[in-house]
Amino acid sequence: MASTPSLFHHQEEYMKRIVFSLALIVCLLAATTASASAASSGKMIGINVLLNTDVNDAILADLGLHGKVRDVVVEIKLVTLQAAEGELATIRALPYVAAANPDARRDGAPIDTVSTTNFLNGVNTWDQDAINVTNLQAGPDRVVAYDGTGVYVAVLDTGLLDSWRQYFPQERIATQYGIAFGGGGGEQGGVSSQPNKWEHDQNSHGTHVTSTILGYSLRGAAVNGTAPMATIIPVKVLNQNGSGWSSVVARGIVYVADLKAGPLADYPVVINMSLGGSDLDAAEKAAIDYAIEQGVIIVASAGNEG
Repeated sequence: MASTPSLFHHQEEYMKRIVFSLALIVCLLAATTASASAASSGKMIGINVLLNTDVNDAILADLGLHGKVRDVVVEIKLVTLQAAEGELATIRALPYVAAANPDARRDGAPIDTVSTTNFLNGVNTWDQDAINVTNLQAGPDRVVAYDGTGVYVAVLDTGLLDSWRQYFPQERIATQYGIAFGGGGGEQGGVSSQPNKWEHDQNSHGTHVTSTILGYSLRGAAVNGTAPMATIIPVKVLNQNGSGWSSVVARGIVYVADLKAGPLADYPVVINMSLGGSDLDAAEKAAIDYAIEQGVIIVASAGNEG
């Protein structure tokens, strides 16, 4: 019996150790969860911030407390930030912010030249017949008489291949207005302009879209297009993989709108965007509204799935 108190004491100490160990495990799990949560909220993303007032130094300084200012588009009151994901809710609540959302993903060299100046008399293809521009059946080649004369079409896409002069007449490409915008996404840096990169594309989607508008030379044979006499403004907003960011697309839209408000004020200007994404972006919408205010016509794809 003398050993009983010692046994009880031993069991009591053992239970204390178990309770302590369990408490320690709970604390460690809580710390791990908190750490994971902090890491998640601390993920750096691009945030497009649309203001309800004009951009000024005080607002930029205040936004700088929540992240790094990457770009400012004064025409549409847009500021792009690189910031922690957890800052988004706080930024949205700021009194001068109209809308804020993550920068949204957007998917969509010596050179021989083409001797002709347009493809009005080119062969007709099924895609132009499908939209009633040309006729594959017996009858007039072009169902639509208007050929795009005097119209500038800004193709916001991947730009043109190095070999674009093999496919399109130089007269139909407004090289003086061609431009490329890159960056976006926050963690990849600010939106930047790269004036000559528009004609060094490696994806070819922008070249394909341009060929639908103008027509093209296929090994010397002319192929008709929707508007063979239009003038194309290549605006590269997608990277060499054919994807990009909504902040970059918005910058491209504003660039074309400013052309319409300036040197192209007396010409019809169309923006073609054969690209898309799953998320509505306030920056893109503001840029589109701004372009429409300048008199630009916006044409966007509805997708390839019918």
